Amino acid sequence: MSKHLVLDDDVHGELLKRKAATGLNVKDIGNAILRSLLGQPQIPQLLRRKLIESGLITQSKFDEALREAAAEAAAYVPTAADLIRVTKRDTFTTGSWELKELMLDREIGIQVFKVWTKDARSRPFPAHLHSGTETLIVLAGRVGVTSENDLHVIEAPDSFTIPSNTSHAVAPLDRDTVLLVTISPPDDGLSL
Repeated sequence: MSKHLVLDDDVHGELLKRKAATGLNVKDIGNAILRSLLGQPQIPQLLRRKLIESGLITQSKFDEALREAAAEAAAYVPTAADLIRVTKRDTFTTGSWELKELMLDREIGIQVFKVWTKDARSRPFPAHLHSGTETLIVLAGRVGVTSENDLHVIEAPDSFTIPSNTSHAVAPLDRDTVLLVTISPPDDGLSL
């Protein structure tokens, strides 16, 4: 089994900046970051339970604080429009994905895309968010969705819903992956 990890250029660039600032090598920096993310996926849930059980906060107050924190964190996450490139075919590309808007209906508040794998590199649509709720319907293949520090693998014919203002990244796991994606209300930055 190969242990080599291929990084996207933007991630590698950020690691190189940290290398210059700290003097540590890229491998050690990357491993430390990944260990911290992979080793503690339950901290938000544990914190919620401990605070509520101790009586320091109510469930509704915790949920309100969580919404406020998510809104503040959203200021640091790019929108989908910041991460795409428009092609001559009137489609969008990012990572290993190509997207085509199939429908935009502002009156009923929905936008629909066909999304497919454009290469075999499994590069994700980088972490981003929408002000609307996004639903991924996997028509073929599998996708990896990273959302709220959890990785979800969804395969055809399943679906996955990402709440509004939630940072997420989506990577194709198969060369023939095809999705139908809805965003409600529509994301104006993803419209031609």
